Amino acid sequence: MTFLGDDEIVILLIIEVTLYVAIWQAYLVRQSKSRRAFRLFTLFYITVLLHLGQRRTIFDNSEGIDVIFHPWLVPSTPPPYDPAPLDGDEHYWPERAISPPPDVSPVPLNVTNAIQLHNQIVDHALYNLPHAAQHISTNYFSLHNASSILPRLTPTTIEFLSGIHVWQADKFSLTPTFRSPPWPGDLSPDPEGDDWMWYDSFPFGVLLYASGEMSSDDRGLVLDQRTNMVRFFVSTDPSWEVKSWIPLEYALELMLREVQEGRVAIGGEAIEKAGFQGSVERAKDLWFEQVWERKEWIQKDVDRAVGMWEAYLAIVGMKMGEVVAGAQNMIGRDVVERLELGSWARTLLPRLRRPKFEFVAPDLKLVDEEMLVKTSEHDRRRRRIKEHHWEDEKDPVTLLFYIDVRFSNLSWGAWDRQWVAPYFAKHRVLDDRCGLYLGNAHEDRMSFILPGPDRDSEEVVVRFSDPHGRSRGQFLNATEELIYDAVHAYSPLRFRHLVAQWADMVLSGRWSVESDGVHDDLQDVRKSSL
Repeated sequence: MTFLGDDEIVILLIIEVTLYVAIWQAYLVRQSKSRRAFRLFTLFYITVLLHLGQRRTIFDNSEGIDVIFHPWLVPSTPPPYDPAPLDGDEHYWPERAISPPPDVSPVPLNVTNAIQLHNQIVDHALYNLPHAAQHISTNYFSLHNASSILPRLTPTTIEFLSGIHVWQADKFSLTPTFRSPPWPGDLSPDPEGDDWMWYDSFPFGVLLYASGEMSSDDRGLVLDQRTNMVRFFVSTDPSWEVKSWIPLEYALELMLREVQEGRVAIGGEAIEKAGFQGSVERAKDLWFEQVWERKEWIQKDVDRAVGMWEAYLAIVGMKMGEVVAGAQNMIGRDVVERLELGSWARTLLPRLRRPKFEFVAPDLKLVDEEMLVKTSEHDRRRRRIKEHHWEDEKDPVTLLFYIDVRFSNLSWGAWDRQWVAPYFAKHRVLDDRCGLYLGNAHEDRMSFILPGPDRDSEEVVVRFSDPHGRSRGQFLNATEELIYDAVHAYSPLRFRHLVAQWADMVLSGRWSVESDGVHDDLQDVRKSSL
C-alpha cells in the first residue's frame, strides 16, 4: 500500500471537516423544525457526495483496497494487459496452457506490413467483387463498438485491428479458412464471465480470425499477444501439445501467396452477386462462404510430387548402383481418359515413371494398369451407393500401393471395430485390397490400410490411419511445412510428404535395398508417417 503524501492529507482533512460541518448543519435544520425541507435534502445530498468523494480519494491512493471503497460503488473495468515476462513466482502460468511457454521470446512485428498484407487480400477480392465494397469498414472498434475490450489488448493488437479492412462476419471472408475478426466477446472473452477457461489455454491469447466454418466463432487463428505468434485451432480446447506457432506476418504472407498463385480463387456465386455483372442490390445477399473457394490442387503441386518421386527413384537406384526409373510411365493418358479417377490422380499418375524393381517400400508394390482399371471401376460403383436418399456421392479414392494381403482375411482391432473400421471399409477399401490409398477430396491425402499388431494384443489386425499434421523430411522445406501446419492445422499427409519420408528411410539405412526393391519392416511404412 502506498502512503499518502502531505498534499493528499491536507485535502482529506478539508473534506473531513467539510463533511462534519455539513452533518452539523443538517442536524440544526432538523432541530429547528424548519419547513424548508429542501435545505435538509440539499445538505444531506452534499453530505453523501462528500463522503463518497472522501472514500474515492482514499481508494485511488491506496491501490484499490476494497475495504476502503466497495467494488459495487465503482464500475468494474478489465485489468490492463501485462506485457511483463512470465518468470519467477510473480506470475501464474496455467498448467493446461497451450500458448508459447514463458521461455519463448517475443518476435518483432511490423504492424504496418501486417496491415498491408491483410488489406492486400481484401483488395484482391474487391477488385473482382466491386459491389461487395459496401460491406467493408476500416476500423474494427468502430464497427463493433468494441471499446470495452481495449484494456485486454496490447497496443500492437489495437493498432492492427484499427488499420485493417473489416466487415460483419456473415457478409465477407478473408480466406476460405478464416472468416474475419470475430465479435468482441469472442475475440477477447471476458475473464470474469463464463469464458474464463479460455485464458487457461491461451493466457495472453485473442481469437484474431474466426474459422471459415459455420457455427465456429469460438475457433480459428489465435494470436498470442505476448510473442506476436499465431496458430490455427479447429478447437480452442485441445488436449494435445501444440508447438507450431509462427509470427503473424508469416501467416498473412502465406494467405496472400495462396491467393496470388491461384490456390485460392473468388467463388462463382460471389462473382454472380457482387462481380462486374452483379449489382449493389444483389451483393447485399452475399454470404461469407461464397467469397472464396479453395482449389483441390494447382500445377505446382503436380510438379513437386513428380519431382519427389523422381528423387526417390534416384536414391534407390544409387543404392542399387544402376538406373531404376524405367522409360514407361505408370499409366498411359489414353487409359486415364476412360477411367473415373479424381482430378488429382488423373493428372499425377500419367506423369509418374514406373520403376524397374518390384517393391517401392517394404512389402508394397505399385499398382499396374490392369489393377488400376479394376479398382477404379470398383470405386465408381462404390461412390454411387447411397444408404439414404440425401447422401452425396462419395469422394473418389485410388489404390496406389498395395500389399499381397486381402482386407477380408484380417480382423478388426477392438479399438477400431465400432467406428473407424466400418468407415474405412465404406469409404476407402477397393477390391478387398490392403495398401496405401490416394484420396482426392480436397488436397491429395494418403490413407493407410495395412496389417499391424492390435493395440491390446499380439494379434495381427488391419490398422487404419489418415496421417495428418506437420511433415518432416530432408527433402522437405522445414520452414514451409511449419508455416503451413500452423495456418491450416492438421493438414493431410500428401503424396510428396510420403515419398520424402521414404527417401529418408533409404538414405539412413533403416530400409535395405536389394535387387527387387526396398525391404525391411512394413510397420516402418506406417510409423514413418505418423
